[in-house]
Amino acid sequence: MDCFELNIELEFCAAHILVGHKGKCANLHGHNYRVEVCVSGEHLDSLGMLIDFADLKKEVKAVINNLDHKYLNEIDYPPFIEGKTSAENLSRFIYDELEKKIESNLLNYVKIWETSKYSVKYYK
Repeated sequence: MDCFELNIELEFCAAHILVGHKGKCANLHGHNYRVEVCVSGEHLDSLGMLIDFADLKKEVKAVINNLDHKYLNEIDYPPFIEGKTSAENLSRFIYDELEKKIESNLLNYVKIWETSKYSVKYYK
């Protein structure tokens, strides 16, 4: 069985506070986030593509543009409103938003880097 996996990476900047955190992250701070989106599947379209890179990039940009240079605690998403603006919840938020925009059977995972060494991967 053939299977194809396609990944793109984009970046955005955002600020947040982790309410209830016992360290520095309880203070207002920001990250230059890197987002990797992976889609996978077995079937190619009539052009021989799983999904066009440009189409996937457009959909990912539409989601992260709503986060770019924003204060995540003010985004209308229950965990964020509660101050749970962790990378885990951020990756789930992006995944859920992308699931509405692209064929959900293609979406494999969303991976978020807060720094060059710390990342979270979310998938269903």
